[in-house]
Amino acid sequence: AAWFCAGVAGALPRQPVAAGYYSTPESEPVTHRTGQAECPAGSYCVDGLRLPCPAGRFTADAGQSACAGECAAGYYCEAGAVAAETTPCGSVDVYCPAGSGAPVPATP
Repeated sequence: AAWFCAGVAGALPRQPVAAGYYSTPESEPVTHRTGQAECPAGSYCVDGLRLPCPAGRFTADAGQSACAGECAAGYYCEAGAVAAETTPCGSVDVYCPAGSGAPVPATP
């Protein structure tokens, strides 16, 4: 479990970081963090850390501890996507199956 020290770095009592939240300020080492913030859309938060959803996955809602799902077929999603239909696949030279992080070249 991740912890933060309310008010003063290193102070007791330590408080657990809530699910879907990350410890702050992120510029400090985890042992010196004094608060927490809700995980933004496009990210998920685990063990007090904020991570972008990987390419091909998304989350539209804040406060998530996992990405919501795969990007829709016919679309691709770069890391940190907030919707299943982020970027249309494009030309006839490429295709995008569900969960695509980038267009896939079509072979003749």
